[in-house]
Amino acid sequence: MRRGSKRSCRILRRERIYDISKPEIRRLARSGGVKRTSNLMYAEIRGDLKTYLQDIALEAVAYSDHRS
Repeated sequence: MRRGSKRSCRILRRERIYDISKPEIRRLARSGGVKRTSNLMYAEIRGDLKTYLQDIALEAVAYSDHRS
């Protein structure tokens, strides 16, 4: 068994919003009644989803601050 120093992988930080894949966005759009989407829509949808989730997180923080 070889014992050496472990290489630490440096993972670049990226926004987690890009973990939402195209097929997931497509499924959400289909459930909303959309038949076709262009490739430019995915970035736009991710941006809208990010702002929506940020608003929800801010409201949750406000509710929790009010509670205590």
